[in-house]
Amino acid sequence: MAETVVGLLGGALSTNDSAAKIANTLYDHRGRLLVITYLSVVYAAMFLIYLSKLDDLLRRDTDRPRFLGSLVLAGGALFIALHAVSDIGITGLLGAKLASFGFQHDQGVSYTLWLMTYALDSVGDVFGSLFAFAAGLLVIGSGVLPRWLGWVSILVGILFFLQGFGLGGVIASFGLVIDLIGF
Repeated sequence: MAETVVGLLGGALSTNDSAAKIANTLYDHRGRLLVITYLSVVYAAMFLIYLSKLDDLLRRDTDRPRFLGSLVLAGGALFIALHAVSDIGITGLLGAKLASFGFQHDQGVSYTLWLMTYALDSVGDVFGSLFAFAAGLLVIGSGVLPRWLGWVSILVGILFFLQGFGLGGVIASFGLVIDLIGF
């Protein structure tokens, strides 16, 4: 996420850029990285509230097997936990301290942590695929929400799963493209 936002704000980076370029760009945008961190704190808390309410809504039909409901809850919790580690923990570290350190001393630290955000987000998205796919099946089966929302959720689940093979753009660029379409 950090790379995407920094890129949109004028510091276009690629996973093929040198450690020096990445460290310098992260240093130049360290204030923006902190804003990303602060916004991520809010979305992490809000997503858990949304997840619990969605679980309540989808589990109203007690005749259905609870397996899919468990996948919604577990997949969603792991999705948000891994994104929070990446977007709050690592991005916050980069914005608060490590971007300055990497710029002045060891550019490899910023480079490694920047790539780590991709890896954690990508693994989180694989768990998010379970959440989205199971939620879609439950929405279609229960009728508590419009069926088209269920189909969109299933499509997002498939895209989140497929992006895992490209590690969000680190292994292959299709991973980042699929991830962005899924979001």
